Amino acid sequence: MQDGVGTGFYIMLALAGAAIVGAQFCLSAVINLAYPAAIRATGAGYASGIGRLGAIGAPFAGSLVMAASPGAAGAFTLGALPVALALIALIAMARLNLFVRFAD
Repeated sequence: MQDGVGTGFYIMLALAGAAIVGAQFCLSAVINLAYPAAIRATGAGYASGIGRLGAIGAPFAGSLVMAASPGAAGAFTLGALPVALALIALIAMARLNLFVRFAD
């Protein structure tokens, strides 16, 4: 492989890409559950806009992480931190019953 990057790096890269695409497809289902019909289009627009901001900022942040961390392993380890924080937040929201389901 090039520049000392092993096959595992490319496998992880492919899995991350598949997860991102899968999450984008699931967004429509989540929007249907999260917003009442009267404001569903607005909610979808906001969710899409925030997603676009992430799509713009993520490559920049990724390059900073790759430059600051010790190789690909360090970058993937740092990349797992936001996922772990999101998981903790979701578990806390579920335990505190903070999820709201709007009636149509």
